[in-house]
Amino acid sequence: MRLRKATGVVLAGSLLALTGCMATGPGGSSDAVVFGTTGGAASEAFQKAWLLPFTEETGIPVVEDAPATMAKMLQSVDANAVTMDAILAVLSTPADANPALEELDYDIIDAAQFEDSPFKVRPQAVPFFVFSRVAAYNTELFPEGSEPTGFMDFFDTENFPGKRLMPAATSGWSGFLELALIHDGVPRDELYPLDVERALRVFEPVKADLDVMADDGECVTEVAAGEAAMGACYNGRTEIGKRDGLPIDIAWGNEMQWADYLFIPKGAKNKDKAMELIAYLVDKENNGRIADEIAYAPANPLAEVDPDGEWVNAIPGAGALEGELAPIVPDEEWWMENQAAVAERIAAWLQS
Repeated sequence: MRLRKATGVVLAGSLLALTGCMATGPGGSSDAVVFGTTGGAASEAFQKAWLLPFTEETGIPVVEDAPATMAKMLQSVDANAVTMDAILAVLSTPADANPALEELDYDIIDAAQFEDSPFKVRPQAVPFFVFSRVAAYNTELFPEGSEPTGFMDFFDTENFPGKRLMPAATSGWSGFLELALIHDGVPRDELYPLDVERALRVFEPVKADLDVMADDGECVTEVAAGEAAMGACYNGRTEIGKRDGLPIDIAWGNEMQWADYLFIPKGAKNKDKAMELIAYLVDKENNGRIADEIAYAPANPLAEVDPDGEWVNAIPGAGALEGELAPIVPDEEWWMENQAAVAERIAAWLQS
């Protein structure tokens, strides 16, 4: 990811004219690419950063189907009732020879641009954007000069007392097991396969201070209210809370980064146009625009972001530290194979 000076891409009049092509929902013209997204604030950001400019440049309309999930898409393939032409999702299912997914055309999509990315191009999936969990903390409990540096301080209850909010056990605590092992002296290049039992032993001394969230939406609210001193919150939600005047801020040490990927379901009606859309979204000339609209970072390492952009100081990597406090990027292959079993073990540990 690089910094750039932004230039105007779409005129206001063009945005207004194209809005009719961008309604959220699975319906629309048979010529339109149906793009499964998460909806919400991200939908507006996607439209401004990418989808409206794409339609203006190519003449191909895009209709969002939101909220869309990988499970919903896979069910549609099984039922031979595919409505989406492309979908964004985390890499929770194999994307090498998956019969539910189309092969991506890397004569159209420039895979070489991702050679230096921690998120790898796969035969049936390409990285799209990066999001992260950060150590959010209450600024009234830890004012300037006494604030934590990041997730490592989850283990320091003497200097940073109070509850720590953790993700649901179903996540397998991806990123947090790596954190515990790094804290216990395991070199980063020797983390995998993860020693789950050793990681849980590292958490044992602070177990009484861990609160597991039922919903990630609780994170910012509970930290800002002082019900928890720190929380594993999403970077964008934390920044929005801060801008809304809540007593919350980000400690960037060991931020945990993941990517959403782009897929084409098997049997997509507009596969060729979806391929063109995906090539546009991930190209270095376009991928960085998302940071102008929301606190996501481009997955393409060659993409540039505006150094004066509204969200540039809150996107993943914006406050990245080095050494032991450097960002953690969980190994996607290991977690795809082991997440269910690890989640079961963590649930049992929490009950013990």
